[in-house]
Amino acid sequence: MNDERRQVLFREALGAGIDRDTSRALKLVDEVLAADPDDVEALLIQGNILEMMHRIPLARAAYERVLQLEPGNVVAMIDVADCDADDDRFGDALARLDEAQARIEAGLDRDDRDDELESVMERKYSLLVKVGRESDAHRLAEHALVLFPDSTLWAGLGTPPRGDEQR
Repeated sequence: MNDERRQVLFREALGAGIDRDTSRALKLVDEVLAADPDDVEALLIQGNILEMMHRIPLARAAYERVLQLEPGNVVAMIDVADCDADDDRFGDALARLDEAQARIEAGLDRDDRDDELESVMERKYSLLVKVGRESDAHRLAEHALVLFPDSTLWAGLGTPPRGDEQR
């Protein structure tokens, strides 16, 4: 398959995904994967579509295949953490997000550092709140506000949670 055809299929899959036509989106991405089963971008998109379809074990398998092909792929790490959270495996999700954050902060990721780091920190914040660790979530928000001072998200979250304020 040539690159032009691959890009057309990705655009069509994205459009189908936006329209919530997940079956069509999956079929289009599967066509790319039929030509190259190790296409990392296609595997990530396949996993995202499968997550939208609530087929978490299959989504996880796509993301884990990416990690076999590209160990340390931060996007796949984040996506596996999302699957862990969907399965109520919050400790596993937080550990995976910690690993992704460490890779980003060490400059080991190939994508845009700030966007990836903020994405990881947003997910960690949500998981910390979900598991009742509001103080840790608050500390994370304060750290994020230092890293992303122009972010309205972190400015709002940097306020101490009720009951944890210093008196």
